[in-house]
Amino acid sequence: LLTSTLGWRSIFWISLPVGGFATLWAHKRLRELSHPQRQERVDYMGNMLFGPGLGLFLFGSTLGAFEGYDFLHISLAVAGLILIAAFLYVETGAVNPMLDLKLFRIVEFSGGAFSNLLTAVSRGGLSLILVLYLQGALLLSPLRAGIELVPFSLAFVTAGPLSGLLSDRYGPKIFVTSGILVGSVGLLLFALVPEAASYPELVTAMVLSGLGGGMFAAPNLARIMNSVPAVRRGVASGMSSLLFNVGSLLSISLTFILMAYSVPRPVLDAIFSGVAVGGNINLPEFSHAMKMVFFVLALLNTLAL
Repeated sequence: LLTSTLGWRSIFWISLPVGGFATLWAHKRLRELSHPQRQERVDYMGNMLFGPGLGLFLFGSTLGAFEGYDFLHISLAVAGLILIAAFLYVETGAVNPMLDLKLFRIVEFSGGAFSNLLTAVSRGGLSLILVLYLQGALLLSPLRAGIELVPFSLAFVTAGPLSGLLSDRYGPKIFVTSGILVGSVGLLLFALVPEAASYPELVTAMVLSGLGGGMFAAPNLARIMNSVPAVRRGVASGMSSLLFNVGSLLSISLTFILMAYSVPRPVLDAIFSGVAVGGNINLPEFSHAMKMVFFVLALLNTLAL
């Protein structure tokens, strides 16, 4: 709605009142459950290596996905990986590490964190490819496409709190596992729908994908938090969020690379940029590429088990 009426920049404005309210509410209502370790120092060397390393890797890999990989993109990504490798080496000897690698020795933490990464990779490209399909292939308006995607979001936000509540009572494992399986079924359904899929067929896949993601997210995060000492929960939360965000960005790169194998890059660029391509798009080609992406995303999501 905002994009159609006030332009795409307005989607960032809406964050200001919401974020402002959340900040005030958190300041007044939230209380520390443990004593913060205020004597810890900032890991300057870790920050100096990690920020540029991750930035270069994501910049090279993501931009390369859109423009076609050349020497510059590959060099940026490799340089980023080298800095990240140096960062991991430095962190092993840091007194107060930015990324506490010792937490990965905790089986439940490492399992939860890496499954969070894999589900982020599988979900990050979902909305992108559906928007490309609805607006690019079917030529729907941003408002119409947004309305048609509501079932996915509605299923996600409905399943999340309910799953979190039940997992507090019965334990997180069954909900984490079930969420991954339901999400994989939803992604697999997307891969199996015909090129001229009816809206009910798409809604079924959307609802299952949303339910799976919602069922997984809250119990998995709770499991991660409960697996570490109370004084390390802030670090654990940051590490989990980091892996999720990296996974989401990698998913966009992966989606675009896989789509470019079947859909001509100029057409894909035009769709992604919001330019009407009219009769230039080949719906069977686009549908084949979309199915291939969803098969890969379903596989990655299932690996999170």
